[in-house]
Amino acid sequence: MKRWTTRTLTPGARVLNRTILDRHYRRLSTSLRPLPIPAFTGPLLLVFPHVDDEVIAVGGLLGAWREQGIEVDLVYTTDSSAGGVGATPEVRGATRLAEAVEVQRQTGIRSLTVLSGVNDQLAAMSDRVTSELAQIVADGRYEAVFAVGPVDAHPEHRLSATLIASALQRAGFEGPVFVGENSSLLPAGLVTHAFGLTHAALRARDQLFTIFASQTTMGFEVYHDLARSKRHLVPGSHAAELFHQTDARALEALSRRVSLGLFEEVLRHRIGNSWSLWRVLASLASRAGR
Repeated sequence: MKRWTTRTLTPGARVLNRTILDRHYRRLSTSLRPLPIPAFTGPLLLVFPHVDDEVIAVGGLLGAWREQGIEVDLVYTTDSSAGGVGATPEVRGATRLAEAVEVQRQTGIRSLTVLSGVNDQLAAMSDRVTSELAQIVADGRYEAVFAVGPVDAHPEHRLSATLIASALQRAGFEGPVFVGENSSLLPAGLVTHAFGLTHAALRARDQLFTIFASQTTMGFEVYHDLARSKRHLVPGSHAAELFHQTDARALEALSRRVSLGLFEEVLRHRIGNSWSLWRVLASLASRAGR
C-alpha cells in the first residue's frame, strides 16, 4: 500500500512541492545569507546512521572534496539492516553495505566503518557505539565533522546525533561540527552555512542516489528538488546543500532541546519521497499562517 501510494501520488505532489519550495526559499533569501562551507585541508569525518544518509546530507560536498583531494572517512552508527529489499536483516544489511562500498568507490572516501549498532535497536547498544566512535575520533585527528543532527523526524537519527555529541566530547574533539539535512528541513534559524552546486555537480549528486536500489519506498527525486530550490540562498548556484555549524557541546545542548519538545512541529513528518515532503510543506505553511 505504501509503495502504491508513493508511486500514484508522486507526480502531482512533486509539481506542487516545487512551487512551494521555490517560493519558500526565495522568500528566505531576503533575510538569510548562509556562509560558504570553509575550505578544508582534511581529514574530515562523516557520521551518519544509515547508508544513503551521507549522500542526502553531503552528496554535493563529497564530489567537491574528491576533486580537491581531501581525505574523508565515513562511519555509520548502525548496520542499516532494518529497511530495504531482503527477507532477513542479514541479507538487508549485506545489501546496504554493498551500496555503501559503491558510494565509497564513486566518491573516493578513504575509509568506511560500520559500528556495532543494529538498525532499529541502536538504543540497546548506545554505550558501545559511543565508545567505538570516540576511539575513531581520538585516533583520526579530524579537521571537522559532518553528521546527522537531532532536529530530524527519524528517531534513530536523533539518537545518533546524541551519541555523536557524546563521543566527540569523550574524545576531546574541539573542531567544528556541521549538521546537514536528512529527514527534516533545517529550521531557518539554524541554517549557518551553505554549499552551492553547479549543474554538473547536481547531476553527479543525483547519480549517487541511483546506487540505493534497495530503498524501494524512497523517492530520491525529492532531494534533487530540495537542492534546486535552495539555490536562492546561494546566488549564482544551480542548487545548494544547507548546514548548521555547531560544536560537540552545543550539539548535545541542541539534542536536549529536541528531547524537551521544542521542535515538535518540525519533527511531525519525515521526508522520504515527494508525498511525504508535501505533508512537511503543508505543516510548514500552516505554521507560517498562524
